Amino acid sequence: MIKKLRIILLVLSGILTLAILVTSILLYSDLPARIPTHFSGTGVPDNFSNKNFWSVFLLPIIMIIMHGASWLVYFFPQYSNIPYGLILNSSLDKNTKKIVFDKVKTNIVIIFAAVIIMLAYIQYIILGSGIGLTNSSLKPWIMIVWVVFLLGFGIFHSLYIWRIYKGLKK
Repeated sequence: MIKKLRIILLVLSGILTLAILVTSILLYSDLPARIPTHFSGTGVPDNFSNKNFWSVFLLPIIMIIMHGASWLVYFFPQYSNIPYGLILNSSLDKNTKKIVFDKVKTNIVIIFAAVIIMLAYIQYIILGSGIGLTNSSLKPWIMIVWVVFLLGFGIFHSLYIWRIYKGLKK
């Protein structure tokens, strides 16, 4: 089931990344000469940049890189920066090594997916503000919930993996 969850997250984050990229390409010509690139604590744009390639496509490019990195971690973990050697060369039995390794991969895929979702939201708000959609301001509570989720999940799941690794929980 966890393997299906990872695949679903990888596919959905890929679809979201592609949708944001296509939307950015399609709306590029409709954007004004100056677009919002920063939002205040109340969610209102407070800094603008001239419309150029980087101001419109930086977030989609970061999303593509992160999505590619999540696929790399999933399919080629030995080439990523997860503790592959530490887990495989430890004195843990084979089953526990597999459990720990799967948990580490799940942790990384979920964190990448959460970051891609937030970048997509920010890009949506930037594009919406640029073309004059009503009610397209950054919602600060969404950012707070996202940061709390990301930190909470990262800490909880890392401690969970550590406990399994240390043999305190099976």
